[in-house]
Amino acid sequence: MPDAALQSSPAATPVHAAAGGCVPAVVIQHADEVAALRQIRSVHVRAPQVNLRDLRRLDDRIAAHVDALSIAGRFATACCTHALERPTTGPVFAAAVHAIHSQDSAALERLLAVAGALPALVPALVSAFGWVSAQRLRGLVRPLLDTTDPVRIAVGLAACRLHQVDPGEPLRAALKHRSALVRAQALRVVATLGRADCIDHARVALADPALALDGAWALCLLGQPDEALPVLRAFAFDESPMPETMRTAALVPLMLSLPFEPAQALVRSAAATTRRKRVRERTVLRACGLLGDVQFVPWLIARMDETLHARAAGEAFSWITGADLAELGLERSQEPPRRARDAAATLDPQEGLPWPNREAVQSWWAEHAPAFSAGTRHFMGAPPSMAHCEHILRSRPQRQRAIAAQQACILRPGLRLFNTQAPAWRQQRLLEVPA
Repeated sequence: MPDAALQSSPAATPVHAAAGGCVPAVVIQHADEVAALRQIRSVHVRAPQVNLRDLRRLDDRIAAHVDALSIAGRFATACCTHALERPTTGPVFAAAVHAIHSQDSAALERLLAVAGALPALVPALVSAFGWVSAQRLRGLVRPLLDTTDPVRIAVGLAACRLHQVDPGEPLRAALKHRSALVRAQALRVVATLGRADCIDHARVALADPALALDGAWALCLLGQPDEALPVLRAFAFDESPMPETMRTAALVPLMLSLPFEPAQALVRSAAATTRRKRVRERTVLRACGLLGDVQFVPWLIARMDETLHARAAGEAFSWITGADLAELGLERSQEPPRRARDAAATLDPQEGLPWPNREAVQSWWAEHAPAFSAGTRHFMGAPPSMAHCEHILRSRPQRQRAIAAQQACILRPGLRLFNTQAPAWRQQRLLEVPA
């Protein structure tokens, strides 16, 4: 909705002075919509139920509002600038995309200064550089890499990573930079682009607590996981409080890189430890799904009656078998009642996953279990392979696609990591998927 305060307050007067032939309320609404939809998109790109076609519909909506801002020109710039008086991620993304589209270097400088003062806004600025086409970034990224400012270098490196462009010599300088922010972004470039020639920098990073996770991830994608695995295990199963995203970021490459038998032993050990309440149960459920061992399927099915862990168990079951619980009618007709002490479940990152019907899942498994071989990995219903990973990238939801992209790099070290968070039309073009 239009911002009434912006239309009526004295502070809005310079904005309206730039309106020209535009309808102020309409342009303000376009800017608001870009900011709001970016926030929705940041959830959708990691969601367990959003597929590439769903993402395309959302991205088309964002693109339509961005195009409208481009038509509005100077007034759109004024609207975006006004929104930065109280900067948050959505308005920063909207302002950055508009500034890049209009080649407004002064506006970009203001945004870089804001991100430098408020590091929490750097991801929003980075996502804008990833959103626009590579052609629109010509002449903008190299000057960022050639500065001495850590935020500018990090944004320039991130732009290269998101567009799969090798930064060249500035990458080597960034890997030795004094700023941990720059070194972390450089390690992500190394991993994403398959730069095996920089693998020694990833090994050195393992000794730095601020960079260990990025270094370990890079080593796994580059086919040198041995030194990384203890680090990843510590992050994934550490008993101390840790953001869920960080724990998952360690768990995925850990379970995909571990040889099958050691991975089995790790899951068994973690499951036993969980019963003593020393590690998070959801982490163990996810580890089971990533391991892909059908021997654990009965245990997962048994957990589907537990309100706090039912959806995580259902997702792990799907990761192994490829069964879509909603599509196959294997979900409950209504959510189970929650007790007051289960209130935390309402904030569950598994929100959006189906609630599995244990009896229905058990019947499905009894029928389909003979098709799965014991003693081997399965991911989404089949042993991991490049062809299967490509199939998942084309047809499955975002969370599964992100795992498949990493699995492909682990199967073929040095392969460039497919960006499952890129604009949907760019992904569809690379995958040769119809819009």
